[in-house]
Amino acid sequence: MKVIDTICAGILLLASTLASTVTAQQIPGEAATVRTIDVGTARPVLRAIEALRERYHVPITYEEPRYVYAQDLQDISYVHKGPVPRGVNLVAPRAGTIHFQYAEVNGKPQEDITSLIRRLLTEYAAQGGPVFDVRERATPKGTQWNVIPVKARDTSGYFVDQPDILGAPIYIAEAFPLLEAPVIVYGTGEVISALREFVFNDHIWPNFEKLQLNNGSGPALEFRELQPRSTVSIEGIDVTPIPVNHIVPTVGLLVQNEAAAVLFTSDTYSTDEIWETARDTNDLKAVFVDVSYPNELGELAAASKHLTPELLALELEKLRREVEVYAIHIKPMNRDDVIKQVAALDDPRVSIGEIDRLYEW
Repeated sequence: MKVIDTICAGILLLASTLASTVTAQQIPGEAATVRTIDVGTARPVLRAIEALRERYHVPITYEEPRYVYAQDLQDISYVHKGPVPRGVNLVAPRAGTIHFQYAEVNGKPQEDITSLIRRLLTEYAAQGGPVFDVRERATPKGTQWNVIPVKARDTSGYFVDQPDILGAPIYIAEAFPLLEAPVIVYGTGEVISALREFVFNDHIWPNFEKLQLNNGSGPALEFRELQPRSTVSIEGIDVTPIPVNHIVPTVGLLVQNEAAAVLFTSDTYSTDEIWETARDTNDLKAVFVDVSYPNELGELAAASKHLTPELLALELEKLRREVEVYAIHIKPMNRDDVIKQVAALDDPRVSIGEIDRLYEW
């Protein structure tokens, strides 16, 4: 990848060279004061939200849009003090500005918080940047506001819908009144710990492990830990986690029933055990494998522990059988290059995984 999508919060913040400021002006003859937020930074919405959060001590979260359009990004390699892999540019969102005014009465905004944030986001969107919205949620500790991306530019510069982390995958809050049994989440110990600490923590989302169902049968959420190499049956499907080689503890998944087996590598670099599993599995129909970066970004692939097409070719030597292989997890900025390089392998087993396609065996 010639750019790193969201390289690390610490590095990206180096691009934020102008801090947000809040100024005040008394309205003559009235008790209200005009407050002004001036921001010039790579993440102006985040900085403006932080200014409101710090001034009024209200819980406001911020979710980053996906930046893939070249004109929305800027090279910050020159401000990065650490080593940069050869051929890699470190990028951050291009700097933007916000000049926002609102009235304050007796130390509080004259508007309610939701309306205030939404007006700020509307004024920012009018400049042509990503479109955000705000959601108001009730939590056990009170109201929380979540600023989420709604639309951002794709690689061609067209505005497309943005899935939001807080809304898309977590339905338990909406389903809670109707639940008669807990929602069961399977994951490794490391993933479960992260979900407890960063998601279901009474800040981002309520801790549903402590909330009891209306019928009194138990908690609304139950985690079940997956152990490497131990098969569990989930709704009639056998699932076996296989450790792979990534920068954080990660497992691939062997998924099988009486008719077929499919293997997902998850995020991985060069590895062995999952290919041994692939060789030994009866009725294996397909392997979905991580091929994130083009060959020229081999150093970045090694540092972040993902595969390139030429590394995929080496991995497939370990497979030694004829099954369908689908390259997935391709970084959007490098998709065209990766597709060409996968095709150049001239391996009839290998093709590109298709979004929204239903695979059946």
